[in-house]
Amino acid sequence: ATFSVVNQLAPVDVFASGAATHSASAGAAAFSGPVSPAVASRARPQSARKTPSPRQAASVCGAAFLEICATLDRLRVGQVERLRLERVLNDEKCAGLVVEVPVSVVRDTLRAASCGREGKFVAYLPVCRALEAATAAARAARAAA
Repeated sequence: ATFSVVNQLAPVDVFASGAATHSASAGAAAFSGPVSPAVASRARPQSARKTPSPRQAASVCGAAFLEICATLDRLRVGQVERLRLERVLNDEKCAGLVVEVPVSVVRDTLRAASCGREGKFVAYLPVCRALEAATAAARAARAAA
């Protein structure tokens, strides 16, 4: 069997002065201008990246934690390097998140929220929610005792 490659695209003049000019043989897809009509008629889609905001926290310490992590999140993807996140947890503004929680719970929470091939990054919104829930559970257990 022999294979052949057939060019089904209309030729484009790449040396035109800044404008894309397709040949008339392209039919309905023919256009002339820097942007195609299909692209020009669409509104620009919103970014899929949403950085967690401090308003999503249930406590003041959680809000401070999210605010600090948002400033460290350079790519705005909701993830921070694990070492930086551990430094944030040791900050006095965020002490209320981890004071009443056992170390094993914090370690397991960081491990569960790890991202990336090597687990070098941590998604900080799930960490905040888990630590706030663990803190609330610890306070409820202490109040019940």
